Amino acid sequence: MKVLRKIAIAFALLLGGLLIVCLWIGYAEHSASQKAEAFCRETKVGDKMADVVDRIASAGADRRQSRVRPLANQENWVPVTFTGAMPLSRHVCTVHFDHDKVTKAEVRYID
Repeated sequence: MKVLRKIAIAFALLLGGLLIVCLWIGYAEHSASQKAEAFCRETKVGDKMADVVDRIASAGADRRQSRVRPLANQENWVPVTFTGAMPLSRHVCTVHFDHDKVTKAEVRYID
């Protein structure tokens, strides 16, 4: 009987731990998604590139992944990245610039 009780307690603890991990994963993914959507909502066409880049750190984005990247001509883009529960779960607000002005901002999910 004591063995069954120990097995039941171990099983309950395992399930409780699994539930906590699942809840944390859901929270982390939802939080990253909301931050990416909010950053895109706050980024308006015509905003200056310097102003957008300054907002990256205060928004809680991953600074290593959120750098200005050159495209053709005078175009640049910034993948403003918010990491979810796992390192490869990224919620991104991609911001495109032309002549240092925002031309578009859209949310994407990279898994």
